[in-house]
Amino acid sequence: MRIAFALSIALLLLLSSALAFAAPGGHVSLSANGPIELAPAGSQYASGFFVENIGDAPLSVSRVAVRTDTDDPRVPPKVTVKLEKATPMVLQPHDRVRVDVAWAPDASTRQRQAFGHVVVTSTDEAAGEVAMGFHAQRSTTLTRPISLMVLVPLLFAAAMMIAHALGRAPRSLRPLTIGVTLLQSVASLSAWHAFDASVSRVDGNDGLQFVEHSSWIRSLGAEWFVGLDGTNVSAAVAVCLVGLAACVWTPAPTKDAVVFDALLLVIVSGGVGALVAQDALLWLAFVALTSIAVLVALAHFSDDAGTARLTAPFFAVGFAALALAVLSIHDESGKTFAVGGESVRATWALPELARVSFVLKTSKLFGQPLVAGAWSLGFVGSLVFAGVFPFHSWLPRALAGAPAALGAVLIASLGSVGLHSLVRFAAVLPEGARWAATTMLVLGLLGATYTALCALGQRDLARTLGFAMAAQSSLVLVALGSLTHQGIAGALLALPSRALAGALLALACGALYQKVRTRDLLRVSGLAKEAPWLTVAIVLGALGAMAAPGTSAGWLTIMSTFGALPRGVGAAMGVVGATAILAVALGRASVRLASGSLPRELATSTLLEPFGGRVPDLDAKGTLTAIVLALLLLVFGVHPAPLVSVSHVSVNELGAALNPPGPGEIALE
Repeated sequence: MRIAFALSIALLLLLSSALAFAAPGGHVSLSANGPIELAPAGSQYASGFFVENIGDAPLSVSRVAVRTDTDDPRVPPKVTVKLEKATPMVLQPHDRVRVDVAWAPDASTRQRQAFGHVVVTSTDEAAGEVAMGFHAQRSTTLTRPISLMVLVPLLFAAAMMIAHALGRAPRSLRPLTIGVTLLQSVASLSAWHAFDASVSRVDGNDGLQFVEHSSWIRSLGAEWFVGLDGTNVSAAVAVCLVGLAACVWTPAPTKDAVVFDALLLVIVSGGVGALVAQDALLWLAFVALTSIAVLVALAHFSDDAGTARLTAPFFAVGFAALALAVLSIHDESGKTFAVGGESVRATWALPELARVSFVLKTSKLFGQPLVAGAWSLGFVGSLVFAGVFPFHSWLPRALAGAPAALGAVLIASLGSVGLHSLVRFAAVLPEGARWAATTMLVLGLLGATYTALCALGQRDLARTLGFAMAAQSSLVLVALGSLTHQGIAGALLALPSRALAGALLALACGALYQKVRTRDLLRVSGLAKEAPWLTVAIVLGALGAMAAPGTSAGWLTIMSTFGALPRGVGAAMGVVGATAILAVALGRASVRLASGSLPRELATSTLLEPFGGRVPDLDAKGTLTAIVLALLLLVFGVHPAPLVSVSHVSVNELGAALNPPGPGEIALE
């Protein structure tokens, strides 16, 4: 009898719970597809949407608010929401209430854009919290500069490829390529000029400016999310300028010139895209696009047929490491909202990933805690693309075989992307950077010393440049591994400076090879008398490649030395020693090329016979391009304030994340 009674009670409870589950309830719905656009309305920007109850029972709405916090300001100040009714409220079936969203920026507001979400909390447990995205744009003369830097050139490159494939392209489209790279450079310089160096995360939009944010692959939660901040704006400008310089200085190849120029556009635009991407999946797509374009260009236009075969495994390992690192932290990021307000299981947005405390996650990656495993993978991938020891061997060989224009954009684009990737992972996984700081410092010192010694033993000027770039990149490791504000500032300064210095010397190497068909330091001399402008370009490029004080790249040496000093006098002396070896290597190469007289076998060669046995100097285009690049190196070497000012906010924020105040320190208000 007791068993029958217990079974009856259990059956009754199950039946009642099933009926309760199946009973009609209130269901929340938002009337518009986000993000809504806030339109100018007097002194503010405003728009609205409706919260609706599409269910058959009353719906309780307990909260409608902007998604922000005083400790984590996601939106600019003075964004407000207003409802027809006060919360909490009850919406009857098929009833709705209007939500007005307004942004009232005043003259002191630094952000010119507002991106954010209005979050609605209700008793609809199936839907959970829902959100509506919004966007507002203050009036400005510069709109969507990133699209001009990235998408427009990629479209031109695609059109050039299609025309070539159909046989409808002329033998060369170099004037068009110069025009497109000029457009890139103007757009990047305009954005750099209009960039407000005082904007920080406190001002909303995660401190980003010129943001473009929209849905890309909705099924994956991936977005077209790009923006500029202090870590990437100067590097993006440098990559664009190097692309323009490479097209102006060097002649188009005699074979498949249209394909070559299209690949140059892809490499430059893909590199800029990877620098400005704020969505991890978009970032990986640009890294893949850039590296594939480099491999195709090396395979078709390099003098060394094995260069692409050597480089491809490096790039495959590097991209796989980056992709695994991104996927591992994406899966653990947690639920959030896409730009329009759609709920996504996990986020690809790098600013959102930076908010996640991955150090508290219990999951493992290759037997290591998630932070350590993801950082290690990202670290390896970054070193590969930057050409840093011990993954540096592809870079000198690629520069020795590649045409000068390709070598210049490779250094500027892919090298900057690799080094900037370290900054990205440091921002998302600061605990990982702290965990690996000593490893970065030691590996950087070892790599800088080793590659500088390798540069010392080279006869080919292009290979010397390749090892010099690897040494500079190793010094960036030292700077970041110091975890000091000085070191971080030096690392960010190195991105544009390394690009400009490497490009100048790469283009000068190409000009030398074009004139005498060799870059062998034992077979060429006396250039100071024969070709003074070419000699000046080589010498100034060498000064930048050795990170000599007085050039913009020299600030890497200075800042990494002082940045490493708190980690020990030995670390600082290691930076000085490696730089000294690099200076000897490039200084000796410059002296050998400039001094003495032209060897007799060159002077009497058929190559120089049309020029009376003399080495022809740079033409007008080469001279002008060399002067511009050299002036940028020297002006920013003497007066680095324009570069420092745009990055100082990012330096402070990244420094606070990597090296937060300890218990014995006093924070000054």
